[in-house]
Amino acid sequence: MSHKFLILSIVASLLISMTACQKTETTPKVSGISQEDLALAKRIESFIEKMNNPTTLKSGGLFDVNEALWDLGAAMNYTYANVPEEYEDVRKDSLAFQLKTTSIFCTASDFFALYQEMDSAVYAYCLSLEEGYQLLGVKIAIDQPIIGGISLKAYLISVENMQNPIFTFGPTDYWYAGMLRGKCGDYEGQFFKKRDATTEIQKRANLSLPKIAIPMGGSVYYTDLSDVHYSGWTGNIPNPNYIPGVDDPLKEYLFYYECPAVYNHCLPPDLMNFFLTNIKNFANDNCPAGKVIISYTCEYGFTIPQEWPKEFHEGKVTYAIRHIKPGGPIQQ
Repeated sequence: MSHKFLILSIVASLLISMTACQKTETTPKVSGISQEDLALAKRIESFIEKMNNPTTLKSGGLFDVNEALWDLGAAMNYTYANVPEEYEDVRKDSLAFQLKTTSIFCTASDFFALYQEMDSAVYAYCLSLEEGYQLLGVKIAIDQPIIGGISLKAYLISVENMQNPIFTFGPTDYWYAGMLRGKCGDYEGQFFKKRDATTEIQKRANLSLPKIAIPMGGSVYYTDLSDVHYSGWTGNIPNPNYIPGVDDPLKEYLFYYECPAVYNHCLPPDLMNFFLTNIKNFANDNCPAGKVIISYTCEYGFTIPQEWPKEFHEGKVTYAIRHIKPGGPIQQ
């Protein structure tokens, strides 16, 4: 009896460790799903079934490239994304692919080969994620035309589950502007590996996202991922409330920008909160209709042009359409 119990315990542990990145298994059906989400789920599952059964594809048939790529992105998100209720750290990666095309069409066999290649690559990517990270979403975009077809990029967003829910900056949050140099000022030398003002602003921005309601028996996934870029160098926005001679000069613009730059400026807590608030306001102001914010990034930039050196922050806000995924088989 004890031998059987040990085997069952080992099997249960293995199953738990595999759930972060496996293809979704059948679970009880979700109640309350909208007709739109139900119809979309049917479309995606029908597409996946065709891709997993190539004999159903017409020999010599053609696919509209744009429509097929949308279905491909939706299938990757539907199959592999695992959206948590809350998360903090965001990581972005990309995978490269190619597709043979004729004008705006591609053959069924060429697209099937692309699907199989991307399906395997995204699955392998999920398995490679560090403990605590999971795939939030996949965005597929045409990179550039090539001879006989197009090159594609699959942009993958992975997130770390919430570890330390701190939403603003406190009195000890003096951080170098970039270069992953950690804290500065009176807190210089404290051990903060691979952290700076950008990593901390990014983390707190993502922590500020509303908690996602995960339906009983189902899950959440995204489609139609899109990005809006912000930059302290190109396209910075003047601060309408700035008072010269009273406010810190770095508050003249909404995003961090200094010229001529003091290399790797030490940013105090009030400036950290100032830039964090402005990035979140910018994200809300630019949210496309029907979409929600799903992630923030913040990066450090430094240039040495002929006139003056410039130091700045820039990044992307990613938006998407949120859907509820049924937990069980779709009823036809």
